[in-house]
Amino acid sequence: MKVLMICGSYPPDVCGIGDYTAELVKALKQHGTAVEPLPRRRWNLLDSQRIVKEIRRSGCDIVHLQYPSEGYRTSLVPQWVSMQVPLVVTIHDFLNSRIERRLACIPFFLFAKRLVFTTRYELDGVARLFPWIRRKSVVIPIGTNIPADSTSRARSFDEILYFGLLAPHKGLEQVLKLAEMALADGLNLRVHIVGTFPPRLRAYAEDLMASARNLPVRWTLGKSPLEVSRILASSSVAFMPFPDGASERRGSLKAALSAGVVCITTAGSQTPEDMLRAVVVIDTVEEAYERAKILMGDVDQWKRLSTEATNYARTFDWEAIAYAHRELYMSQQA
Repeated sequence: MKVLMICGSYPPDVCGIGDYTAELVKALKQHGTAVEPLPRRRWNLLDSQRIVKEIRRSGCDIVHLQYPSEGYRTSLVPQWVSMQVPLVVTIHDFLNSRIERRLACIPFFLFAKRLVFTTRYELDGVARLFPWIRRKSVVIPIGTNIPADSTSRARSFDEILYFGLLAPHKGLEQVLKLAEMALADGLNLRVHIVGTFPPRLRAYAEDLMASARNLPVRWTLGKSPLEVSRILASSSVAFMPFPDGASERRGSLKAALSAGVVCITTAGSQTPEDMLRAVVVIDTVEEAYERAKILMGDVDQWKRLSTEATNYARTFDWEAIAYAHRELYMSQQA
């Protein structure tokens, strides 16, 4: 069985879905699946027929497309490809997307041979709008793009971590507000923001950094997954205030939990019950600040919650994710 994996972005491009796709390809190869990514392509109309021809010439038994990604931008070529070639399509986010992105998914719902959703909540929500998709859909959770660090490292108890993309609607303004509170308190406590940003968001990221110039904030940007792994392994507490709440589609949250970082975050309609035991849920930045101070001064409480985090993280390891994909691919050949 040969699999062709398609994603509009692929490392070193800055795209969480591209990073996920690279990790999925690696995990599938490690478990015996012959899989290769489609080489980088421009997703414009002029190249659309060339992409279809290349897919057909590949001779692959399964063609799996990840959607969306930074590389596609607003292109409808992926949708056009789904009308020409039988595809497995993973929909990474629908319910929280803008209306244009939701409409762009409809061709996949109509023409894809199989659909993959990353949470049960997403599948159920989409199926309420498009009931016919349920019979050809499966749920396979995402894993973390950050490898585990096996080295025993001393944890920092004077920094609060934020890890993820520097992008709007990620709660970064609340993270900076927490830094303002630490400054006003006069405590030896700072915020460590670790992440990156796609080129189109450079202005947003630079404005964000400029606004924090006088705050106790340390920035670590553009590091490799291995370097990020080491940072997570030496961090104790993170503040990750997702506006729509923590969920199973948050790869950055999963990476932090896998490293045993105690994550202070928000809950929403997509937050599963078992995740609630692995995180510290707050409603306001003021509450987050108080909980962070308590955790940094109470090692026993921190250790208990850190253990809960790593136990929960075992439910989305890459071996299980690769096995679920292999089962899906084999069912397509039956």
